[in-house]
Amino acid sequence: MAPDMAAHDFTRSIRFEHSGFDEQDEFYRKVLNAEDICRTDYDSGTGRELQRKDVDVLLTLDGRQVKVSEKRRDRDYDDLLIEVYSKFPGTAGWLEHSEADSLAYFVPGKAYWIEMRQLKAFYGNILRPALPDTVFSRLVTGYPYRNASCGISVCMGGKKVDLRAIQAYNCPEDGSGQWYTESVCVPFTVLEEYGVPVRKSVYDNNEYGIY
Repeated sequence: MAPDMAAHDFTRSIRFEHSGFDEQDEFYRKVLNAEDICRTDYDSGTGRELQRKDVDVLLTLDGRQVKVSEKRRDRDYDDLLIEVYSKFPGTAGWLEHSEADSLAYFVPGKAYWIEMRQLKAFYGNILRPALPDTVFSRLVTGYPYRNASCGISVCMGGKKVDLRAIQAYNCPEDGSGQWYTESVCVPFTVLEEYGVPVRKSVYDNNEYGIY
């Protein structure tokens, strides 16, 4: 297991997400040929309701509206971080309540595009049943009040698969409480092996190209 003493800084995470909007919009325009890009605003009633359903952006593609969930990480680990518990053990992660049509997953210099229907089917039918809650309770018990991670092996469809469990300890400065967010990292190769296509685009010299 690998501990990290620092607590997760929610405010810093929000700033990090917002800092990538221009590049992410470039992906929507140049790669997906989006005719319109509308970001949901948490400060409005409609926007707040959409964000609670994991919808961050509304795109118009070929005349139809596509609801998009955006995720962003500061490094490319060649995997998808899936939140299993937003607040362990009582609140499930974003994928279980998501009403988005597609996931746009951004890392430095790359964008991954995944259809949510296939991702949710993989999660609900294959991944989640293979993840015992003891994986996360041991992280909480072994590393209280800190971030941590550990390698795990699970059996999915009769096959042993190596994944990584991630714990983020949240303690906002505004005193709104403290909680653990528990996630699992799934390599993109594993997703594709289990029927979840991953479309990758590379961003170079201020331009996106399909890879």
